[in-house]
Amino acid sequence: MRGLKEIYDSGLPEAELEEKHRFKFCTLSGIVLLKLIAFQERPEIRRDDIKDISKILKHFFDMYADEIYENHNDLFGDKDIDLQWIAARVLGRDMGKIAQLNEYLFLRIKKILKKNTIDIHSSDIAKIMAEFFKNMIEENVKLLEQVKIGYLEN
Repeated sequence: MRGLKEIYDSGLPEAELEEKHRFKFCTLSGIVLLKLIAFQERPEIRRDDIKDISKILKHFFDMYADEIYENHNDLFGDKDIDLQWIAARVLGRDMGKIAQLNEYLFLRIKKILKKNTIDIHSSDIAKIMAEFFKNMIEENVKLLEQVKIGYLEN
């Protein structure tokens, strides 16, 4: 699958169990990249991937608050931006770092994000996110826009 090599090459975190078993695992930003690709390839059967991305976006700030405050404090200057938007932007930044390792992958994800932020009527991803968040499609397009902004900042 496209993206696996780039995710691996970007440096996977390691975990150790019982001081004898070590293994690497995929970051949330890597998982989101893979889920976007999977959805693009088979949207008719991969709706749950977008719901998984929505769950990640919902909890990302709480899970990475220390890292966000420490390394992304430039995002806190605007009073009108909420924590979920900040989390989306940081997630986009992390995704961009991985995708930059392969120009084709970077452009592919950029195209997916652009298609889903250009208009509320053409955003299949935002429509599925609205089912998860129980909100308006427009809100999810704005959230995806933050992912895209972060993605393109690298």
